Amino acid sequence: MFKLISLLLAAIPVFLFLRAVLGRSTSAKRAVSDFRRRMDYLVWAMLVLIAVGLVYSVVSYVSLWLHAPSLGMSKSGEVFRSLPVGPLSRV
Repeated sequence: MFKLISLLLAAIPVFLFLRAVLGRSTSAKRAVSDFRRRMDYLVWAMLVLIAVGLVYSVVSYVSLWLHAPSLGMSKSGEVFRSLPVGPLSRV
């Protein structure tokens, strides 16, 4: 297994040298450029979705924290003992 890994690692510089000497065709360069552009758009779209999710989470948390007394909770998140919750709340 280690011999195979070492052979692959030794072949990488040879492959890079041959690619640099022989070059690539213009259609291959254009295809790679188009693929990279599409991947950039995909990565940006994922980052925007993550940012929207984070903003939504923060806004909903802040909204819950601001309206905590009306929901029967203190600002620290504890439930007030004086408010009845249900028929078994006499404990």
